[in-house]
Amino acid sequence: MTIRRSIAASNVASTVFSLSGSSKITVNATEIVGGTFLNSSGTANSQFVSHVKRVNTNGAGGGILITSIDTAAFYINEYTHAGVGLVCSWTQNTQSENISFVDTFWKSTNNASHITLTTTETSLNTKKLRLLGTHTMYGITNSTVCISSTIDPTFIFIQQVYAATIANYAITFKVGAFTVDSQINLYN
Repeated sequence: MTIRRSIAASNVASTVFSLSGSSKITVNATEIVGGTFLNSSGTANSQFVSHVKRVNTNGAGGGILITSIDTAAFYINEYTHAGVGLVCSWTQNTQSENISFVDTFWKSTNNASHITLTTTETSLNTKKLRLLGTHTMYGITNSTVCISSTIDPTFIFIQQVYAATIANYAITFKVGAFTVDSQINLYN
């Protein structure tokens, strides 16, 4: 399925795209408004590609929910969310899952994390999250973590990511073997 237009869900609490089974969705739009942008439980052949200028979600559980998907590529200029922005509830399997965000301006209107990665597994070596280009994350207080994960290591690959809040004791930012925390990056 390919979408090329602006989309506003008739019920702003609804899910705009639901991907399951083995399918591919390509979206080119100016603006998308809904409760959840993508709810994906697709199989190893599932793919989602979006080129969207503005996405606005208000799903308390998450604006982008991914349980399983082969490849997801998000080109979103402005992503405003009231709940958690991206939630990946991964399970370990042999399926390689690659999720990429390029040049995204993340804004929380409800002091919610921008990215949350969760799992009940002890390893996720086939799962990768890539933040490419320039990312700006703001709209949260020092008590909220921009990017969180329930496992270590988490495979997050980043370039030029900025958090628009000062560092505090709870911040640990790992990029491969490189760690920035409150002992190194103390602004107050």
